Amino acid sequence: MWLVQTVTFFPFAYLVIRNVLESISPNLEYAAANLGSTKWQTFWKVIFPLARPGVAGAALLAAISCLADFGNPVLIAGNYAVLPTEAYMQITGWYNLPAAAVLATMLIIPTLILFIVQRYWVSKRVYTTIVGKSSSLRRPEPSKAERYLVNAFCLLFGGLILLIYGTLLWGAFSKVWGADWSLTTKNFAYAFSQGKEIGNSIKFSIGASLLCAFLSIITAYIVQRYSVGAMNSFLDFLATLPGAIPGVFLGIGYILAFNTPPLALTGTGTIIILALLFWNLPMGYRTGTAAIQQLDRCIEKASMNLGAGNFYTFTRIILPLMKTAFFATFTMAFLRSITNLSITIFLYSSKTVVGTISILNLVNNAKWSWAAAMTSVLIGIALVTLLISQKLLGKENLFTD
Repeated sequence: MWLVQTVTFFPFAYLVIRNVLESISPNLEYAAANLGSTKWQTFWKVIFPLARPGVAGAALLAAISCLADFGNPVLIAGNYAVLPTEAYMQITGWYNLPAAAVLATMLIIPTLILFIVQRYWVSKRVYTTIVGKSSSLRRPEPSKAERYLVNAFCLLFGGLILLIYGTLLWGAFSKVWGADWSLTTKNFAYAFSQGKEIGNSIKFSIGASLLCAFLSIITAYIVQRYSVGAMNSFLDFLATLPGAIPGVFLGIGYILAFNTPPLALTGTGTIIILALLFWNLPMGYRTGTAAIQQLDRCIEKASMNLGAGNFYTFTRIILPLMKTAFFATFTMAFLRSITNLSITIFLYSSKTVVGTISILNLVNNAKWSWAAAMTSVLIGIALVTLLISQKLLGKENLFTD
């Protein structure tokens, strides 16, 4: 279970931290080297402290994701119980809503503790690295020894991931998983025959991810740039809190909230998009916060001194500087949405069935090879999304635009 959770959530943490590291000017590394600092000292004394918002945000994101995860435990944990699956059993097995509510509340307690620790750790320093002055310097090249060590680590970890997905792909081409490993393409023929369900997965995920990216950036900007006293901390916590709510309860809550007029959305695609949007909001908000904390306020003040208003400054200056955070948020939200099970299982109807629901039904019916084929298709879509995101961002960083 620990291994699966690590493989599942490390990409989200990686994208958050990568976004922050790319925003740190290479000038700082050259300056540290000119003052006699070794690369190791530069990393611990300069790079890591400036990357603290991203590291803390990624750690918080991974922690609350593990706390609230439902899909992985319900499929592979067996008799090893976690709070989301226990709460799900209380509802579906015993219809004991009070007990399920208590289990949900227990998830909030560690989230609150993690949130306080993260806030304390990040608030101790200033992390401004983007001050409006561009640089054409390239980052220092690693030595051969450093390159070998990094490549060895990436090969080891990448090999583990390839082994997992390779086994899945092999099963997708097998006639009967575990019994007859002879190859066939009939499983993928079935998967592609479910075009409506795959299309729903793509459509709902794109809608939720775009809204999440825009709303996350705007929310983070308001909280970080507009001082409203204690309200800032409250909004900060409120934007993070949905990440610790199990998708089981988020799905049930949306059914109860939007089941009657004037907002009768149950059974529609809109309710799935809204649920996925707010479920992904904490992840996007932490990413946007880490990026905004690196922007010097002088950039906005200079724009306003030249006659630009708040809206023009935000849309023409702040958003372009945060394009990496925007695409990182969109990519992470899309990957999480297209593979989500715990929310959609309560919100789908006959017209809004998505790929993950089909996979669960196939697993329950012991159709493992068909389930592997459907999963491979969703993974392929996720990989294409990653490639497109990287293509849009390119290899340049904020200091060479």
